[in-house]
Amino acid sequence: RILALTIFLRFTSLTGCGPSIIRAALMLSTSHITSVLFMKKTILFYLSISVIIMLIINPLFIYDIGFQLSVAAVFSIITLGLFFIQLGQTFFHMPQWLSNLVSIPLAATIGTQPIIYFYFQRISAWSLLTNILVSPLVALLTWMSLGTTICYLIFGRITYYIELLNYPFLYILYKIAQIFSSI
Repeated sequence: RILALTIFLRFTSLTGCGPSIIRAALMLSTSHITSVLFMKKTILFYLSISVIIMLIINPLFIYDIGFQLSVAAVFSIITLGLFFIQLGQTFFHMPQWLSNLVSIPLAATIGTQPIIYFYFQRISAWSLLTNILVSPLVALLTWMSLGTTICYLIFGRITYYIELLNYPFLYILYKIAQIFSSI
């Protein structure tokens, strides 16, 4: 667990430590700490502790749109995600993979739309569909990037060639975003 936490914290530092990355790192760190201490807590507990720590360290995070969107998305996924998954499976008879694919972006979209409207005074009709399309790609790219980081720590600069495997997926992600942003 300590090795995994060390690798994740190293990965966090390589990403530039934006508010959403710091929140994720704090949630993972508090999860590891509580599991080592044999304390069982909820995901909402980890989110709350992360937010409190971040605001104690830098109260100005409260005005950062990245912080607001990250917290709102995670909170909505925690509170609405399971409900939508169960709704999709029982009411709409969706297979679990499809229910998960639709429900998590739906919950995140519902949680973030008020903030997006506040800052930009508009709501995209395509945001939910875009999120559903890009969610699997973002998950894949996150794992591939973590793998690339681990390889870099072990093999150094030769990792450049492994990193090239990310580019086709990044290009697809870019094209999806470009198409839906022009609508």
